Amino acid sequence: MSVNRVVLTGRLVADPELRQTTTGKNVATFTLAVQKKIKPKEGEPSADFLRITTWGATAKYVHDYWTKGKLVACDGRLQMRRWQDQNGTNRETIEIVADNVYSLDRGKTGKAEAAADDIDPFAEEG
Repeated sequence: MSVNRVVLTGRLVADPELRQTTTGKNVATFTLAVQKKIKPKEGEPSADFLRITTWGATAKYVHDYWTKGKLVACDGRLQMRRWQDQNGTNRETIEIVADNVYSLDRGKTGKAEAAADDIDPFAEEG
């Protein structure tokens, strides 16, 4: 049996980027800064910077409601992608494809913001 599951909590490094595939499906990407549990040595970064991808209604939610610095959580799976760049060099990367995303910051009212679970996945994307 194999298991490919990742759970992360961190802060957005920048606003999420939204684009559409050639078939019109929304895809959003963002980078999450996840603090290291152990204190780093001098000159080492104190966080890992991980690339996250979301699809469909979740991608639209992330783009519309999340901004740089927001504390969020996500769970999903690791995925390796391979491609050739414009120079013909073989490249590869590992990214996280998020299945679920959660806003952890509270608004000025002290109430939690709408969660991705509150979004209707069957609603028209637009």
